[in-house]
Amino acid sequence: MKVKFMSAGNSVKLVIFLLLAFVAVGDIFLPEPLKGASKQIKATVNNLVLGILPREGFQDPHERTEKAVEEMEQEAGSQP
Repeated sequence: MKVKFMSAGNSVKLVIFLLLAFVAVGDIFLPEPLKGASKQIKATVNNLVLGILPREGFQDPHERTEKAVEEMEQEAGSQP
């Protein structure tokens, strides 16, 4: 009689869950050697995600209007 503990699909799901838990909260609950590893992995993943995103900031949709208003205010203030 064969006893089946976990199927392959459930084993993969469990490993992925444990890895995510290790990265997410490992630096809070685990002892020092594992705590440092969790922090390191979290920092590496963070830098990887930030490296993928574009470095230039998002354009302000109101920037052109604000600049035009400032120019009009300067012109109005300089006229006699």
